[in-house]
Amino acid sequence: PTGIQSSIGSMKAAVPRQRLACLLGCSVALQGGCSTEPTVTTNDASGQTDAGDAGSTALDVDRAEDRFVPARFFFDPEGIHQVRIDLPPQKWAALLANAKNPSLDRLWHEAAVIFDGDTWKKVALRNFGEGSQEANPGKPNVRLKFNLYDPASDGPSKLNNIRLKAAGEDPSFLREPMAYDALRAMGAKAPRYSWAQVNINGEHYGLYQIIEQVDSKFFKFHFGDKTGINYDIASSCGGFNCPNSDCAALEKKYALKSEKGGFGHILAIASAAADTKLSDAAFTKTLEAHADVDALLAVYAIELFGADPDGLMRAAQNLELYVDPKTDRLHVIRSGMD
Repeated sequence: PTGIQSSIGSMKAAVPRQRLACLLGCSVALQGGCSTEPTVTTNDASGQTDAGDAGSTALDVDRAEDRFVPARFFFDPEGIHQVRIDLPPQKWAALLANAKNPSLDRLWHEAAVIFDGDTWKKVALRNFGEGSQEANPGKPNVRLKFNLYDPASDGPSKLNNIRLKAAGEDPSFLREPMAYDALRAMGAKAPRYSWAQVNINGEHYGLYQIIEQVDSKFFKFHFGDKTGINYDIASSCGGFNCPNSDCAALEKKYALKSEKGGFGHILAIASAAADTKLSDAAFTKTLEAHADVDALLAVYAIELFGADPDGLMRAAQNLELYVDPKTDRLHVIRSGMD
């Protein structure tokens, strides 16, 4: 939107220290309290746990009987995928009970899945989410992992981790897709999306969103390189806020997902934001040396515009950090913007 673009231009011109310092550091206190994602476990005999890679859907676009439609068609926002899931009734009942109480451990259950006419017989399934689950526990978010029980298996469009989101907090189904469209239009990286009609054990559960998973395939598509440093929020209240002014403790808020680590960019930005004696010029220079400033300001603008409670300005969760190997600059990748 033009108004937001103008705001970005103004912020970029001076990178006001007092505003960004608060954005990067002090805003978590406004919400009061943090939460930790429930433990994820598996109920299969192998004892495997979730590897946390890929996610999203496939579309019925002249597939020519090919179950591996390129992901660019899979994430067509104008199409609706057809998904049928079958699993033992007691397993589905257990998943519904979990959706009503997100603090319970989340177990994987084995299911058969028909996705746009193609069948997978051994797919791992569990629910996910917190606020979005509590808003409508009778229609749970469903995560499908196609290679947990069969490592050689590939899911639709070779996406092995697909999240079907019920949009319990957003009856319009539009807030999250619109936020990602706006982020991409303003130069930030954001997930692609599509839609699905979902049937479970013969019962129609209606429309679901399919949101692209932030993982190595995401980085390869959006950055052209998946070898950069990648951190996930390990608990809420992360962002760039130094706990009790101890920036060295900030790293405990993150979980390293990439093979190589390096917390220098995050630590430099957080330390600069926390240093009240640092001049505005020095703060701006530090920020520009370690982050893609245009993309970062776009994230803040869309979080403000959408009053997002999970972003950097509030709970500081539902985000990942990625250092683009080509530019050696930090990017914030948002998710869960409903």
